[in-house]
Amino acid sequence: MTPSLRPGRPSDAEAVAAVHEATARVAYAHIFPPERPFPRAATRRRWRTFGGEIVVAEEGHRLVGFVAFAGAVLHALYVLPPYWGRGLGSELLAVAGPVQELWVLRDNLRARRFYERHGWRADGTAREAFSAVEMRYRRAIAPEPEG
Repeated sequence: MTPSLRPGRPSDAEAVAAVHEATARVAYAHIFPPERPFPRAATRRRWRTFGGEIVVAEEGHRLVGFVAFAGAVLHALYVLPPYWGRGLGSELLAVAGPVQELWVLRDNLRARRFYERHGWRADGTAREAFSAVEMRYRRAIAPEPEG
């Protein structure tokens, strides 16, 4: 079965938070120590109150990924590990429209390679986040043809 995409709904907030947590625990295992607790309450709160758009990927009635964006900023893109390498992340990124900026953990090389394959480049700006370093990535959007 191939996951289908649909707009997120407020009732998806808990499932979105669960996908975020499950994916982060694997993707960031080499960055954050295993004894460090995942910020579950903050993550749930974030997705309950997110003011932008969320598009979710479902297989059956189970959320397996999502993308969150607002204006030109990509806020999150998470896909459950069993779905990595199957094109779902690329599909989710494509529905985010003309996003041009995101922050990615410096040591999350898998994510950085993914974004770079899609035309994103680090712009040299960094910041601390959760006791780790995040890098800002930008992507140039080609102008719409006239006519």
